[in-house]
Amino acid sequence: MTAQPKSTTHKPKDLGDQERSQRLWAKDRRQQLIFVSAALIVRDGVDGVRIPEVAAAAGVTRPVVYKFFPNRHALLVAVLEDFTDALRSQLRARLVATPPAGPDRNAEDFQKTVRAFVEVVFDLIDEKGAGGWYLFGAVAPFPELEQTITEVRQRMVRPWHRTIAEVTGCTPAMATVLAQMLVAISRATVQQWIDGAIDRAGALDALMRGTTAIIAEFTVPPDGTRRRETH
Repeated sequence: MTAQPKSTTHKPKDLGDQERSQRLWAKDRRQQLIFVSAALIVRDGVDGVRIPEVAAAAGVTRPVVYKFFPNRHALLVAVLEDFTDALRSQLRARLVATPPAGPDRNAEDFQKTVRAFVEVVFDLIDEKGAGGWYLFGAVAPFPELEQTITEVRQRMVRPWHRTIAEVTGCTPAMATVLAQMLVAISRATVQQWIDGAIDRAGALDALMRGTTAIIAEFTVPPDGTRRRETH
């Protein structure tokens, strides 16, 4: 089952807003095709991104699309990488004043990192649409894309494991579990914002409160004991 189109108040610009018949430099044409493909993901789901549909939406012939992307897999990977590359770049720019991973990191630093990450996601969805973001949670229509999505997802999440372990004092295995929990609540909350069920400020507040609660709950006290569960 692949990702289905979702109603959203944060779509990218209408496909018709793109320059279709105008001649573009190769770099600009490639970016246009990525933009159009991301918009099709939002409108029609991953299954809606096919070379003929992309060509029609971009106002070009299929050979033009094939010139840049030999197949559908390459096109979808380009959408994913366009989003994740921008995410990494903008996140680095926002975290220049935040201490790197290491013993000096604390819960407050971690919260700043989470806030910066979520704000960058919001900014990119406003800028590029939600197509690239949806691919993170998509069940790909073919194994090659599924493997690529999984690898990209792991590359994005893996650095958080060490930071979570350092901040909470928990084991690497538990840090992995916590990272997965934080990813799950982040995706759910961002989707609520995309759908217009909650505004940006409310989504950010909910995510920060949830993150703070999870980290506090699983932080190992200085004496190494964990709080006893109450029933």
